[in-house]
Amino acid sequence: MDYEHSILRALLRLARRRAVADGTDLVDRVGGSHAELRDALRRLETGGLVDRRSETDVRLTLPGLAVAVASVAGRRRRPRKQDGSPATRPARRPRAA
Repeated sequence: MDYEHSILRALLRLARRRAVADGTDLVDRVGGSHAELRDALRRLETGGLVDRRSETDVRLTLPGLAVAVASVAGRRRRPRKQDGSPATRPARRPRAA
């Protein structure tokens, strides 16, 4: 499902720019062939994550948007210390009333 996650992330980037995703643009962004992209989009559509209105108009559904955002957030990891333990964030000061 890694290829599908790459497609969802690319669709999210395009949606943020309010750009329409077409097959050629997606192949350029995520790699692979048009056949692989078509098969992956079919699986994503079956799963309810994308809505294909035509070959040149692919959009994220609300569940697809949630998966794409979670996929992007999952790629960001906290930095680790040299000993391998997670870095801690500094404590926040309470806001003044």
